[in-house]
Amino acid sequence: MTAVGKDFLCVQSLDGTVSFFEQESFAFTRFLPNFLLPGPICYIPRTDSFITVSSSWQVESYKYQVLAVAPGCGLQGRFAEGRSWKKDNGEPVLDVTIAPIINGSPVILVLGERSVYCLKDNGTLKFMKKLEYNPVCFYPNASVSEDQLLYLVGTQTGQIMVYSGVTLKWAAKLQYSPIALRVGQF
Repeated sequence: MTAVGKDFLCVQSLDGTVSFFEQESFAFTRFLPNFLLPGPICYIPRTDSFITVSSSWQVESYKYQVLAVAPGCGLQGRFAEGRSWKKDNGEPVLDVTIAPIINGSPVILVLGERSVYCLKDNGTLKFMKKLEYNPVCFYPNASVSEDQLLYLVGTQTGQIMVYSGVTLKWAAKLQYSPIALRVGQF
């Protein structure tokens, strides 16, 4: 996350503790509830919020300013008051990312073990796509309208699927299983 002329860094540790650094200086630490292992985490600049996934398979949003001004919490008083919203996912989450939408609010894409969820930045469900294969990675592509969100999903069987919302638009077979996907202009 970056403010005017400053860089911020968020580090999530094994027990769900998030530590924030401003430039090279330590800022603060908060203990988030229901964490056994660290999971995916991303930042939404529009709402100044962090999205992460708890061990109970819930996608949760925490406002940075609420975390920053809250009194320090020890391990006994885990910090749940800073949570803006939470959404039950019902399955382990592999990745969470923000998908930019031109002429609209960004959306949150959540890759589960058997599905892709698209959430608005307030936590409401926009759409969900059940998958009939095991995904390993995904990547959102900027869309031209709020109706058309393009994203790529890589599978364990070496396929790349390109979706527009819940509709499969294109697929390709690789000789290997992808571990990460990006879009480039050549």
